[in-house]
Amino acid sequence: MGLTFFSIRKIQKMKNLNFILFLTILCVLMANQANAQEESKHHFLFGLTAGGGISTCRYEYNSIVPPPQLSYRFVLAGGIGFDWRMGKIFSLQMNALYKGKGDKIDMRKWMDAIIADTDISSDTSFEGKIIADGFIETRLAYVELSLVPTFTIGQLVELGFGGYAGYGLNGKEVADYTIKYENYGYPFPDEVVNEERPANFFILSPEEFLENELYVSQIDYGLYGHLGIRMNPFKLSFGVSYGSLSWEPDSRLTDLFIETFDRNYNLTGVVTLSWYPGARRKR
Repeated sequence: MGLTFFSIRKIQKMKNLNFILFLTILCVLMANQANAQEESKHHFLFGLTAGGGISTCRYEYNSIVPPPQLSYRFVLAGGIGFDWRMGKIFSLQMNALYKGKGDKIDMRKWMDAIIADTDISSDTSFEGKIIADGFIETRLAYVELSLVPTFTIGQLVELGFGGYAGYGLNGKEVADYTIKYENYGYPFPDEVVNEERPANFFILSPEEFLENELYVSQIDYGLYGHLGIRMNPFKLSFGVSYGSLSWEPDSRLTDLFIETFDRNYNLTGVVTLSWYPGARRKR
């Protein structure tokens, strides 16, 4: 059972290129089908999309105070989109985007929250201040496929709600911060952290746990919301994806007697501009 289970992770790295190639071929076929449609109808449109926004995480930590909420980082997004317009007020939006995810934690705010929750002076002989300065940034990249039923309000505004699924490509965690101990009795040396941890993507459960690697779920899925302004042949959109799958491994998959690992969930919002060559302005 162990050999079969862990072999999943060993072969998934070989599937990265095949997965991207499959998406490319699928998109080309759909684009050709769209171009074969009658030009006057424009029921099925193919477009290019690019933009950027912010990404953050919601943490559920059991053993320590979680990082501050809305610790965001700026991300980029780009790819292709399909707009299947089934009528005047309803359409089906489909996008395949390369999207950045992760967050950037302010260590000063996190350390202040930890100290506020812990009475250090009662547990140790330390009397003074602990000050952190710097950040821990998680940089991840996913291919994200979204399927969003959308309604048109009036002639310009679009509103949609659906779901998405993502596949992790690469990433790392960059820690660059300093912890200063201002002790009134004895001067402790500063603790300087400047290191990187590569992302180790897993599907079900990691094969092993190494301290110098960041374990992240390769499959990401969740809810997707869309608000757009249509100005044919362009469309300005604001999309929000919320992952319902924890990025960090869940020990319940490996041992029922070990406490569940800390968990976190991603929230990403991006503003994009799309160009649909086949869309015509209404006269």
